[in-house]
Amino acid sequence: MVAFDLESPSGEPGFPPSYSGVNPSSYPHQLIELFQTLGPAWAGKKPGYLLHCRSIIMEILYHMIRTRTFSLPNSPHTPAIENIINLMQENYSRYYSVQELAVMAGLSTSHFRLVFKKVTGQSILDYQNQIKLGKAKDLLLSGECNVTEAALHTGFGNVYYFSRLFKQVMGCNPSDYLRK
Repeated sequence: MVAFDLESPSGEPGFPPSYSGVNPSSYPHQLIELFQTLGPAWAGKKPGYLLHCRSIIMEILYHMIRTRTFSLPNSPHTPAIENIINLMQENYSRYYSVQELAVMAGLSTSHFRLVFKKVTGQSILDYQNQIKLGKAKDLLLSGECNVTEAALHTGFGNVYYFSRLFKQVMGCNPSDYLRK
């Protein structure tokens, strides 16, 4: 058996207010199976059990975050937003206008902005920049690109703007990620 004690940031025991009313029976079946796998993996203490348990916990956290992130109650628009996010991730070197994305989602521009922010917690521009900067960081870490090449590869025409934005969002200069 695996038991967890939850504590809020203020030190009070129990679920944070945003999770109050969560019914464990409403969790996805896959999440329940992961919890059921975790107990025996920990108790068995077979070689590599720590790594196995950590990976199960990471998967549980992933599912919980994903469920929490994409949980608009009874919203018919969530699948459209997920499709837009997938499109932006696949075409990270391109900037999409809000109007363009709204048309693809079949929503008005203002409604699309509102729904996108509710689903992701970010504005469309911030989300696009996050995708681009994440890819640029991966390129820099891999050693495939220098800063200028990473900026151009991810759709930034101006390397100075890219560097300023990178530092603002990531907290350090892009050159700090260059593989030495």
